[in-house]
Amino acid sequence: MLGVETEIPPEIRRLFPPLKSPVPVEEEERIREHVRRLLSWYVKRAIEEDEDGIVPLDRTFPDNLYDRILRLLEEEWGEERAKRLLDEFYEILGEGLEEWLIFDFFPYHISLYKNRPIFWLLWCGERRGGRKKPYFACFLNYHKLNRDTLYKVRTLYLGRVIQEARIRLENTRAERMETRGSPSKGRRLQREILELEQMLLELEDFDRKLKALTEPLQPPPPAPKRDSWLEEKIREVRINGYNPNIDYGVLVNITPLKEAGVLHREAGRVR
Repeated sequence: MLGVETEIPPEIRRLFPPLKSPVPVEEEERIREHVRRLLSWYVKRAIEEDEDGIVPLDRTFPDNLYDRILRLLEEEWGEERAKRLLDEFYEILGEGLEEWLIFDFFPYHISLYKNRPIFWLLWCGERRGGRKKPYFACFLNYHKLNRDTLYKVRTLYLGRVIQEARIRLENTRAERMETRGSPSKGRRLQREILELEQMLLELEDFDRKLKALTEPLQPPPPAPKRDSWLEEKIREVRINGYNPNIDYGVLVNITPLKEAGVLHREAGRVR
């Protein structure tokens, strides 16, 4: 189990009270909750340290969330101890850090923040949830949202993923043409082609949704005669291209993204 005597910073040491052995079932769940909170603390630090508040999950990007957290662990605990911590996280949670960040952090974060999350998960995949890794996913820091955020997501991250998918598809199609003498390899490559085509379709559709969010609504909807404050502010944020106003709160600013279908399905809990 995690060592908790003098190594953990004071502000999080309280998460790890002394444990008895053998550990009863209810104590095991308490330990898991402590680990989830500890990891959430590191996620918060990693995302808040990012200048533009856009942090991808894809580890091919140098500023991905997993590597950011690993660097924090290594800086504070040393490289060897950080590796042991990752093993202990796996033992306690039953999954590795990368899987927890992709599939479990956002739902947990929503609960922790009582359905008003400050980190939002953009998600593109066959299933906006479940346990299949997304084609593209990144976290947005609500406190750093601005008019350029979605444009940066498209140009700095998503565009590269789309381009790489196109190249992979083109190369796989070319390889498939050269396998006429190997039926089994041809069938395997054909399956890969179908998967890549589906991936590319979803990525391009996701990109169109993000692009549409940055553009004015056409035609602009008429203002209702009796708008509620919430409806009025959502309309204001969205009508001339997504232009978030942090002073209006999480619900106002997240609603256009929810309605566009570009967030992880758990964002539906924000109402």
